[in-house]
Amino acid sequence: MSGRGKKKLYIALELIFGISSAAATAYLFYAALFSVSRSGQAVLPFLIAAIAAVVFYLVLSVNALVHEGGHLLFGWISGMKFASVQISFFRFFKRGGKLKIAFVGRRNAVGCCEMYPKHPSRVRGRMIAFSLGGIICNLIYGTVFLALFFLLPHHPALLFFELFAPVNLYEGLSALYPISLPAGKMDGAVVRGLVKKQPSEVVALRVLTAQGILNRGTFSDIDEALLFDVPVVQEDDAAFIALTQLRWQYLFFAGNEEESIKQLLRLEELYCYLPQNSRAEAACDLAYAYGVLLSDAARAEKYLADAADALGTCAYYRALAACGQTELCPKALDCAEKEINGISELERKLISRISEKKKSVPPESVTQSCE
Repeated sequence: MSGRGKKKLYIALELIFGISSAAATAYLFYAALFSVSRSGQAVLPFLIAAIAAVVFYLVLSVNALVHEGGHLLFGWISGMKFASVQISFFRFFKRGGKLKIAFVGRRNAVGCCEMYPKHPSRVRGRMIAFSLGGIICNLIYGTVFLALFFLLPHHPALLFFELFAPVNLYEGLSALYPISLPAGKMDGAVVRGLVKKQPSEVVALRVLTAQGILNRGTFSDIDEALLFDVPVVQEDDAAFIALTQLRWQYLFFAGNEEESIKQLLRLEELYCYLPQNSRAEAACDLAYAYGVLLSDAARAEKYLADAADALGTCAYYRALAACGQTELCPKALDCAEKEINGISELERKLISRISEKKKSVPPESVTQSCE
C-alpha cells in the first residue's frame, strides 16, 4: 500500500475507533445510571464521578497517562533509563540529577516518552519491549475495566476508572497502526521497523547503543564505524539528526576539531527539521560552535536565544560561557559532574576549549578564566 493509502486508511480507522470509543463511554455511563436508579442507590455520586472523569481527561488524559506509563514500565524492566516523559500539557524530565516539571502549552500537548539503554547490549530487544509497552498497558487497562464494569456491582469510584476503558482501547489499537505522522512514528511503525531492520531504525539503534556506551564509558569506547558506517536515511529523520550530534561530539572528543566543525555545520543545515520545542539542545551546540570554534558572535547569540528551554543544563551554561559569560564556566563544570560518564567527560573538554580561546585573547579583553 502507498503512503497516501496508508494515511487514508489510518484516518478512516481513527474515525471508526473514535466514534466507537465515544459511543461505548456514553453507554457505560447510561447503563451505570440506569442500573443504580433501578436499585434505589443515590445517583448524585455517580454523576460527580462522571464529571470528575471528564475534567481529569481534559487536564491529564488517562489514556496518554497509561500509554506513557506503559513505555516507562516496560523500558525500566528491559534495562533502560528515564530521560523525559510528556503527558498532555506537562513534561517531566531529569536535569542536574533532579526531576523537573514544565508546562508545554496547548500547541505542544502530546504524549512522548524518552529513555536510553543502561548497557549497549541487546538494544534492539529493549527498544521493541519499550515501544510495545504503551500499547500493552492501554489494552490491559481497557479490557480489565470493561470486565469489571460487567462483573462487579457499580460504585462511583470504580465508575471513574471504568469510563476510561473505551478510550484506552482506542489508544492502544491506534498506536498499533504502522504509520509515520508529523509528530513522529506510531509505536506500530517503530516496532515494524525494528523487526525488519529498516534503515531509520538501524540508525536509531546505533544512536541508542552509543548512549548505552556513554552511560558507563566515554567516547573513546565507541567504535567509529558505529556512528559513521550506517545506512542512508532521509536527512529530516530524527535518528539522523541525533546521529549528527553524536558525530560532532565524537570527533571533538577525539581531537579532530576540523571534522567536528563540519558535522556542526551539517547539524545547522538539519536544524530547521527539529520541532520548535526540541531545538534547545542543538541550539546550545550551535551557540557553542559559533562562540568558540567559528568566532561568529552574532550567530552564537542567535542560537543562544533559541536555547532558553535548556535553562539549567550543562549544555546551556556551556553555551552562555561560549558567548562571553565566562563567569558561568564553574557552574557548567558543576553541572557536568552530574551527567552520565561519557557526557561528563565531553563537557569538561568543551569547557576547557573555551578557556583555551580566552587565553589567546589580549589580557584586557578577558573577564574571567574558565579554569
